[in-house]
Amino acid sequence: MGIRRPPAIVVAAVVTSAILVAGFFVVAPGSTTQRALPPLSVVEQPTERAFADHVATPVVSAADVPPAARGSAARFLDHRIVDPAATDRNGNLVRRDLTDAELQRVALEYDIIDDDLRGQPDGVALSNVEIARLHALNPRLKVLRHLSLMDNYDPPFNGIEPGDGEHGSWFLLDGDGNNVRLAPDPYGNGRTRYAVDPADVNVRIDMAAQVRQYGRLGYDGVVIYGVFPYVPAPAPLMTRPLNRVTGRPYTDGEWRDAVAGLLRKVREVAGPGAYVAIAGGGAADYAGGSADAYLETADAVVVRSFAAPTTWEADVSSVESLAARGKGVIAVGADQPGGQFTYASFLLAMPPEGAWYGGSGLEGPPPAAYPPQPPYGQLDLGRPLGERRAAGGAWLRVFERGLVVVNPGASALDVPLPGPYRATDGTLADRITVAARDAAILQSAR
Repeated sequence: MGIRRPPAIVVAAVVTSAILVAGFFVVAPGSTTQRALPPLSVVEQPTERAFADHVATPVVSAADVPPAARGSAARFLDHRIVDPAATDRNGNLVRRDLTDAELQRVALEYDIIDDDLRGQPDGVALSNVEIARLHALNPRLKVLRHLSLMDNYDPPFNGIEPGDGEHGSWFLLDGDGNNVRLAPDPYGNGRTRYAVDPADVNVRIDMAAQVRQYGRLGYDGVVIYGVFPYVPAPAPLMTRPLNRVTGRPYTDGEWRDAVAGLLRKVREVAGPGAYVAIAGGGAADYAGGSADAYLETADAVVVRSFAAPTTWEADVSSVESLAARGKGVIAVGADQPGGQFTYASFLLAMPPEGAWYGGSGLEGPPPAAYPPQPPYGQLDLGRPLGERRAAGGAWLRVFERGLVVVNPGASALDVPLPGPYRATDGTLADRITVAARDAAILQSAR
């Protein structure tokens, strides 16, 4: 990325990224005053909660890492911390309780959490005490429980089988009369997974009851995975399922009706206070109109593989479209090499409220279990001052304290800026060269 400096501007002193995080450390409750969270908006004011009694005793280990500075975007955490010293009955690493230092880091770095036990059937979910502690540290935090729409090895269907003599009608059949199986679990628990039928009344009631129970355990809601606006075959379903009403394979429209009916039952039983996010489809799948019946019920949409090369324009436009309809958006991209492009693309479309960004990466024992916030993710540009606008083949968006420039094309671009901005090396520029599929996040000159 090349910089052309305006001749009349004096080069400013270098401001290192370390300054962004200086002084922002984990402290024991009641010791030093912690850095304040940004003010809550009117719609985010916390409601009264029944917190569990909890006297936190900090347990600091070599693995504990201080929270990073908060950047422009609220952050999402796909929470699957494991214990490297233990395995479950299937040989998978299991979840464990968190230290208070880890709870502090999670609460102060993130604003929405998906408590995800996939592949860890004997794992340890967040307890009501831990959830209460997280809420106390960050009142705006939403703690959601991961729940699969179709998998019989995910609660509330854990352990039921098509051939157990009681639940046969709960499961999908294909045209050969066989139970529809799901593709092997990428997390490797080795079990045969059968797909439940979203049109079955018992399936709907059991799932809705489970979501309600999660609320009683302290969760703010759920992320329901597998909510596709089309028949999900050949993947994750391995064969095309039959519609028991028609006796013929499900059409996409019939499938949408069945899933929409399940989501409505979840909302009816769980109540309006439960926060329901749906996941599985791409951004355009949810924003394109075919999933309108889902959006009538869901509060938010999870968009995985955000800003991939083949879907960049659709993903960015879909985030804007979903936000315009009042839906929350959780975009999950890459915080690996090239992650600044993905994050900056999210900032282009990010609405002022109801949006979270999550970086995907390898997980493991702490601190790797919590992906470290990259330096560009710690820059606080303030609120956006307008929508994104084209600048040649690039796109830019102005914020209160900075600017985002994204080049989604295949060639480098020389982009004029709407004034002088500070580059990452501390110098001032009114033009910037942005490489192909790259981005720049600049701070205001003042």
